[in-house]
Amino acid sequence: MFQNLFRSVKNSLNPSEFPVSFGFKTTDKSFAVNCAETNIEGLKIAGVDGGIIHRSLNFFDIALIRAVGVLFYYVPNSNPIVRYFPEENPFPDIVTSIEPLNQNEIESLISIWRMQKEIKCAISLVKEDLPDIIILDGSVLPYIDYKMINQSEFLVHQYLSLKTLYRQLYSLCQKHHTALCGIVKDSRSAILTEKMSHLLPHLSKLKEFEKLLEIDYRPIIRQLRDTDLLFQVLDQNERTFEFYLSNFNEKFDKNLPDFDIHCFYLKTAEYDTPLRIEFP
Repeated sequence: MFQNLFRSVKNSLNPSEFPVSFGFKTTDKSFAVNCAETNIEGLKIAGVDGGIIHRSLNFFDIALIRAVGVLFYYVPNSNPIVRYFPEENPFPDIVTSIEPLNQNEIESLISIWRMQKEIKCAISLVKEDLPDIIILDGSVLPYIDYKMINQSEFLVHQYLSLKTLYRQLYSLCQKHHTALCGIVKDSRSAILTEKMSHLLPHLSKLKEFEKLLEIDYRPIIRQLRDTDLLFQVLDQNERTFEFYLSNFNEKFDKNLPDFDIHCFYLKTAEYDTPLRIEFP
C-alpha cells in the first residue's frame, strides 16, 4: 500500500527543492525522469568485468583471476565493430598468499584482488582506445569494510593499492572526457529510502501527501530497500533523480585527491528490479 501511495504522489515531488541537510543535492526537478532513446552512432562504448576462482590449501591461498574488456564502436549505417581487451579469453593471473588470515579476511582479499584486476583492465582500455563511455560491472566504489581488514597490515596495503588504482581511473577518465559509470544489479542498499524516511514528515503540508501521512509509514519504509520501493514506483524506462551517494575518501585519505560519487536508479524492464547507476 505504501508503495502505491508513493507512486501516486511521485510527480508532485521536486527533488531540487529538498533540503540539502537531508543529504539531497540535485538539479533534477522530478522524482521520476523518463529516459528517452538516444542515438549512439559514432560512440565508442566499453565494458569491463572479471571473475575469480579461489582455493584455500595447506599454508597458503591461491586464486585464478581474469578480467576482460570489450569495446563496441557504433559505426554509422553499419554493424558495430567489436574488440576484446586484452583478448576474448585471456589466460588468468595466478595469485597466491601465505598470510595467516581468517575467513572474513580471506573473502575481503579475494574481492580486492578481483577489483584490482578489473580496474587495471579498465585503465589500460581507456589509455589504448579512448572510449566515450566505460561501464564497470558493479560499483565505482571499492566496497570493502575497513573494519574487517585493519588488523592485517598486508590487507591494508592491498586495499590502499586498490584505492590508488581507482583514483588513476577516475583521473584518466576526466582527462580524456570518458564517462565512467558502474551498474549495480540486485542492490541491497537502503540509502534512498533512509533519506526519504527523514524527509516525509516535512512534506505533510502538501495536499498530495495527506493520504500518505495518514498511515504509519515509518516502520514500513525502514524495512524497505531502495529497489523494493522503486520496483513499484518507477515505470519502465524511468529513472530516479540523481543524488549524492558518497565521497571516495575515508578519514585516512584526507591528503589525497577526493571524488564525489553520485547515482540514480533506472528501471529498464517492466518486471526487472531497478539498476543502480553510479558515477564520479
